[in-house]
Amino acid sequence: MGGATSIEESSKTELMATGAKSATETTVPMPSPPPSSPDRKDAEEDIVSSPNMGAGSFQARRSSATLLKKSLYGSHHKVVKGEDGLRVERVTIGGEQVVMAIVVDGHHGHEAAAHVVAGLVELVAEEAHGDAAGTALCSAAGRAFEELHRQLHNSPNPTNAGTTVTLCLLNEVRAELSVCNVGDSSAYLFAKPGSNGSKSPSIELTQSHRLETSESERARVRSMGGVVGQSMVGKTPVGPMRGYPGGVCCSRSLGDRDCGSWLSPVPSRQCTPSHRRKRCWWLPRMAFGIP
Repeated sequence: MGGATSIEESSKTELMATGAKSATETTVPMPSPPPSSPDRKDAEEDIVSSPNMGAGSFQARRSSATLLKKSLYGSHHKVVKGEDGLRVERVTIGGEQVVMAIVVDGHHGHEAAAHVVAGLVELVAEEAHGDAAGTALCSAAGRAFEELHRQLHNSPNPTNAGTTVTLCLLNEVRAELSVCNVGDSSAYLFAKPGSNGSKSPSIELTQSHRLETSESERARVRSMGGVVGQSMVGKTPVGPMRGYPGGVCCSRSLGDRDCGSWLSPVPSRQCTPSHRRKRCWWLPRMAFGIP
């Protein structure tokens, strides 16, 4: 698919995406919170999800995170199958501003990708429980990935659609960058060029879960009862390594009901603190479907 999106940390959190459509710049109003539940004592507002799939299924409720404004909501400029998407939001968690940037690359239908784009920000904000530290955000994202995977598998409208997910979380107060991913949508970190125009090498922040290139993932799939091999045309193997049942190229994704238990929704995680705040981080270039 080959499209790419760059996001630069700045006071405006600009997203430079080819063909992406900017959303409303006004503050998103939050509804009045319901009465406090016995097991939650905080009085701040949260963004949480309902358990049902479908448009409008994610609703705002009380929590320790507040959605400040919708920065961007769009998709790649060249729509091939309508299965790719992105979303960028700035929220406050525990009084600290966090930018969440999501890229999804769907397959076998658009449903899984659409469900993740619609609900991942809200679920991460809920699961963070007011803690915006990098390790806490990574843990919250891991729980959110697994919950969305469960929702897709238990949907009253069954689908075998699946999606890769790359989530970047930038704590603008601490200058911490945390990245979680399943699948093969890569994210790279680019340092700000020096005053003399010098550039530092890019740093890959994601781990590819393509069976073709990951021996450890092939071993894990086989240990879970899956079969790894190429598609067959007659008696000739063709194409990349795939996992069966299901026949997908990545060992980790969200959705893919037909793959069974060998497919994992558990993301790879990396937390990158900034020790040189004056240099600033540039958020990664996230590309759909890098082979």
